[in-house]
Amino acid sequence: MSYVLETKNLYLKLNEFLLSNIEIRLERGNVLGIIGPNASGKSTIINLLCGLIKPDKGEIYLLNKLYNEGDINLKGKIGVVKDVLLFPEYNKITQIIKFISNIYPDFDLKYFYELIELLNIDISKKVSELSKGTRLKLNLAIILSRYVELVLLDEPFSGLDPTSQINIIGLLKKNKMNNQSSIITLHNLYGLEGLLDEIYFIFDGKITFKENLHKAKSRFHLIIFTSVIKIKEPQFVLISFREFEKNYWITKIEDIDSVKFYLSAFNIGQYEAKEISREEIFNLKVTTNESIS
Repeated sequence: MSYVLETKNLYLKLNEFLLSNIEIRLERGNVLGIIGPNASGKSTIINLLCGLIKPDKGEIYLLNKLYNEGDINLKGKIGVVKDVLLFPEYNKITQIIKFISNIYPDFDLKYFYELIELLNIDISKKVSELSKGTRLKLNLAIILSRYVELVLLDEPFSGLDPTSQINIIGLLKKNKMNNQSSIITLHNLYGLEGLLDEIYFIFDGKITFKENLHKAKSRFHLIIFTSVIKIKEPQFVLISFREFEKNYWITKIEDIDSVKFYLSAFNIGQYEAKEISREEIFNLKVTTNESIS
């Protein structure tokens, strides 16, 4: 099968943080959501994919070609949306528009102005006068006004008002219909069920679970138990975290009996087990702010 983007065995060590064995396959026209808590590796993946940093090991293929930061033509097929604008703070948006129009021959100025109006951006302002959310929206308008193959969005809904979120989701759906592919990093799935085709769960630098949303939805169990020492989780536990002596393990529902048998080997017979949705997994992580083990 031909993929817009494919990564093979990506590894990167940054100080004490390790991003390991990152395998991504994205089909043309699909939207992938990479979901996890802060410091789990989401933004690092985006930086690897757009060439801001190099992996220590592994390969990235874009449009079936081995991707490197020196390939200008291939790099031009990717658009990156962050809340940082790479322009001087004294520049006005009108100056940025002129610069972008001259640099990128595929820049659709008419469509850009339509997006500016939709996203309620005042183009008379300087960069220094823009909020974090407005900088992100301006970046998005610039990228979506070009004909790129792949859009990388790093936490695009963080800090945005509900109306802006709805408008951005609508724009991404429209571009998806035009066969554009996207990767979005997220904290949760709220409001995105109709946009995403696949989701990856990432924790502590590892992709722990992948799911195609057009197939049957997986069901999960949350298992809570107490132990004085930390018990190493088996491979069929997707996510684990620990707060003091309390342990939380999340597994697919079909693996619950295997988990119970595993715990019995450590003489743990008392635990709480309950079904939990994938949305609840991330609401639990974000709201409790518990650390990943």
